[in-house]
Amino acid sequence: MRNNTRKVSKKKWTIIMHVSAENNLFVEMLSVMEELFGIKNWSDAYFRQINFLVLFDGLSAKRFSYDFAKPSLYLVRPDSSFYLEFPVYMLRSDDMTDPATLKGVYSFVKRRYPAEKYGFIYKGHGSSGEGDIASKIFMEKIMKVPTGLMKAGKEEELGELLKKKTLFFGGWNFEEQYPINAYGGSNDKYTYLMVIMTKRRGRTLTYQKMADVLKEVFGETKFEFLFLDCCWGMQVENAHTFRDITKYFVASADLMPAAGVGYADFLRKIISRPHVTGREIAGLLLSVFFTNKYDDYDGEDESFRKMGVSLTNLKMDEMPRFISLFSQFCMFLSDGMEKYVHIIQKARKCCQDHTYDEKPEAFDMFNIDLVWFVENVIHFNRKSLKDKELELLALDLLYAITVRLRYGYVGNNYKKYKPGVPAIGGNGISITFPQTKQHYKNSMLPNKKKVNKKFAADTNWISFLESYYKQL
Repeated sequence: MRNNTRKVSKKKWTIIMHVSAENNLFVEMLSVMEELFGIKNWSDAYFRQINFLVLFDGLSAKRFSYDFAKPSLYLVRPDSSFYLEFPVYMLRSDDMTDPATLKGVYSFVKRRYPAEKYGFIYKGHGSSGEGDIASKIFMEKIMKVPTGLMKAGKEEELGELLKKKTLFFGGWNFEEQYPINAYGGSNDKYTYLMVIMTKRRGRTLTYQKMADVLKEVFGETKFEFLFLDCCWGMQVENAHTFRDITKYFVASADLMPAAGVGYADFLRKIISRPHVTGREIAGLLLSVFFTNKYDDYDGEDESFRKMGVSLTNLKMDEMPRFISLFSQFCMFLSDGMEKYVHIIQKARKCCQDHTYDEKPEAFDMFNIDLVWFVENVIHFNRKSLKDKELELLALDLLYAITVRLRYGYVGNNYKKYKPGVPAIGGNGISITFPQTKQHYKNSMLPNKKKVNKKFAADTNWISFLESYYKQL
């Protein structure tokens, strides 16, 4: 009997890049796709050992048709155009928050594009314990605005007007706009815009859900690297979420540039040296990012000029050691909270949120630099209590983070201070530490969908926070 099962040979690498473009950054995401597909002067031969696949979830707007906007999987080929490529797999459902949908496409990749090594990239907005992939519906409306608001410097005013106009549609949120060229009603006084509005259905794709599906599909095969190319991804809670599925975890404690790290350079390096290791790729992401985006803060928007630019690489086989020491540190402080509360409070006040917003509740992130917090605990302990056991625990924890766990780090535009003054810190790894009990309730920590209950058991961090709030 004839066997029709096609045997697929393994390549050196299969890299999955999950791109969330169903948001206000879809134009920038298109640029990233064009950058990947537009690699010049490279033949298909260079891709014989590399599968670079992009799971693209876009909008039915601008250059997108309805079919083109459906979540689809594309195989990157050189010297082409994203707009001309046909997907190798089109998802039946457009609900990317559904584990069954993710399992289907990830299983297809594993079956159709087997490799000796795997890597994973998520690119999109970032938030507390999740990206921006949500179950949404979209609507487009033509809106009239004063032509004067289309001038440079009027972007904020234009955005506020469109948000107000969106309110008339009840329950819809302003997402993006673009001008309609040669629209019949446009004149010197008014300009007509196509405005994209969204409405959430209540479900989101958390990092925990993403990790669970990847674990289910790939089993004991760990990813060589996992990169969250999104804002505020480098948090202890996220590292804990992905601890069992990747060897290296790369992300930023800061905002990330919408246009990416420089993916054309990144891909060229890999296809020209397919025997590259996962450790080297994790380091390569840092170097490519810093080469292309070290000055990302220095743009037209002045609010970004005070922000740091960073990317961190964690060596995940050091997570057990870190978790053990961190748990001991938290438990020690919890057990002696009445004694240590004033030190903790002073240290926390020196830690500014990585959102760079003066009002921490604006984003409900409460993401502070973990290293900077521990350094300030040591500082205030030396000034008052001089507790030797606390100092030794804190120093051991600092060593575990900065020397063992943090395998690579690049940062720019930080003002570095000695402990004892309010600052961002700029050490590349953050943790959720709400200042008040009310902030804690609004954070991701009580949400079991975002933070696995095992995080509380492994680290004692939530027990520490509860003990701390009782003493305030």
